Order: sequence, then structure tokens, then C-alpha cells
Amino acid sequence: MSLVPDDELAKLVREEPAGARDRKEEAPGVDHPAPKTAPDENELRLREAAALRSQVANYEAALRAIDAEAAALEAGTHPEFVARAAPITAARDARIARSQRAHRAQLAALDKLRDAEVQASEDEVKRRVASLEAKLAERKAAAKGEAPPEAGASRSLRSQNDGRRSPARRHGPASSLIAGELTDDQASDDLVAIATAFGGATASA
Repeated sequence: MSLVPDDELAKLVREEPAGARDRKEEAPGVDHPAPKTAPDENELRLREAAALRSQVANYEAALRAIDAEAAALEAGTHPEFVARAAPITAARDARIARSQRAHRAQLAALDKLRDAEVQASEDEVKRRVASLEAKLAERKAAAKGEAPPEAGASRSLRSQNDGRRSPARRHGPASSLIAGELTDDQASDDLVAIATAFGGATASA
């Protein structure tokens, strides 16, 4: 025989357990999430594709940065290039300026040397003409049996001129060219022959 009356026992059975009313009833048709498992092959491919797209984007960004730096270098506006090129450019400009000054100085020296050579050549020609004229006069006088006029003075003058010729006149380009032509004796012989032939032709006429 039960110690609990039947009516009380039925009442306890009908009542809900403790805390049952506090739990929310789930709506019908709601699926419970499946427990987490390892990613499948499709998910792995999606992840790899996303990573590859990210790498491609980074690569393209790096290429754009390289192209921008190359364009700046070609234009001469890259900050690092400007900083490194400034002292080099300054040194180059200084060397160019020094070279230009040295070139102008050399041109001035060459102009002076040219003037000196021209004067030396002119003096040399005058000296040789005077010497030839003196020799021609001596030969004409000797042909006529007369004493040559101022023969001693002419020879003395020629010897003084030969002894006092400057190194520029003795070794200059103009003097070398003149020295490569006829000697004084050869030139005087030619002049005498021309004068003699001219005189004979005049007498026969």
C-alpha cells in the first residue's frame, strides 16, 4: 500500500519537472547546426583561389610601384637620384668650367704664337730678299769689273742677322718652310740668270 494517496500521486505525475518552464520551446522546422568537421575539397579550393587573388593583387601593386620609380628615374625627379646626382653634377659643371677656361687660355696663347710666327716669317722673307738683292748687286758689279757697293756692310749685316735670329725664327714652322726652299746662293743664281737673260734680250732688241 502506497504511503502517497492516489490523487496526490496523479498530481505529481501531471506536473512538469523543475526548470522545464524556463526552457524555450524550439520552433518547429529549425535544423540544428551540424558539428564542425574538417573542410571539404571545395572549401579548400575556394581558400586557395582567394589567397592566389590576394597574391596577384600584391604583385600588381609592386609592379606599379616599380614602374612609378622607373618613370621618376628617367625623368630625373626621383628623390634618391636627385640627392646622389647633385654633387656629381656640380663636380661635372666645375670640370667643364675649368676646361673652358683652359681652352680659352690656350686659344689666346695660340693667337699670340701665330702673330709671332707671322712676324718672324715676314722678317725672314725681308731678310732673304735683302740678302738676294745684295748678292745680285755684287754679281752685277763684278760682271762690270766694278767694286761691289757696300759689299762688306752687306755681308756684315747678313752675318749679324743670321747670328741674332731668335729661336722662334730659327726653329718656327714658317722658318722651316722657308728653309726647305732654295738656298740664298741658289736663289741668287736664279735671279742673276734671269737678269742676264733679260739684259741680253733687251740688248739684242
